[in-house]
Amino acid sequence: METPYTGQKCTCIRGVMRDNCSTCEGTGRVIDFAAIRRSAHTPKFIVGDKVAYSVQFLKSVGLSHSDAAHARGVITGLTPFGGGNLALATITWDREMPKKVITPNLAKVGANRRFANVD
Repeated sequence: METPYTGQKCTCIRGVMRDNCSTCEGTGRVIDFAAIRRSAHTPKFIVGDKVAYSVQFLKSVGLSHSDAAHARGVITGLTPFGGGNLALATITWDREMPKKVITPNLAKVGANRRFANVD
């Protein structure tokens, strides 16, 4: 992921003006908000990744305590669409679920790197 800072100093003055600055958000360095938006939509999946529906997606559609929250699958295909960096993933699920899902609604699953020794 690219850094959100441009390396340029902001023209705001320390104190109240810097606290309310929309260019640097109080850091003193200009933030590249376009870079942040680009990185948020970059597909981070490849064919063969183990996935599940993301918590944010499940909460947004009211399914956080449903069968969909426990579904796990493997990506078998990716189809780019929308003119941007979005993709439609074809997934083989471990239970009956829609076979095609847009990638922002997915999350990778696997061993928790915090507690497991994974290479």
